Amino acid sequence: MKTLPDEIVQFFQNQGYVFVATIDKKGSLHHACKGIVSIDSDGGLYLLDLYRGRTYTNLKENKHISVTAVDEHRFKGYCLKER
Repeated sequence: MKTLPDEIVQFFQNQGYVFVATIDKKGSLHHACKGIVSIDSDGGLYLLDLYRGRTYTNLKENKHISVTAVDEHRFKGYCLKER
């Protein structure tokens, strides 16, 4: 994992939720909203996945993921990706 700048860590810490995109076994995109538990500068992002449904299943099969946070009032956002 890459080290994240403090600005990005703080941005994610200030958000109540994020959008998570994964890929299912048929190659289709799956999007879900998840709560943020914690993020650290080492790139560790811990999400609240209440139901361990499709997102969890998709990640067991395919580690590609993107996590997007947006502040709609400031029209600012970041997307973290893991391949």
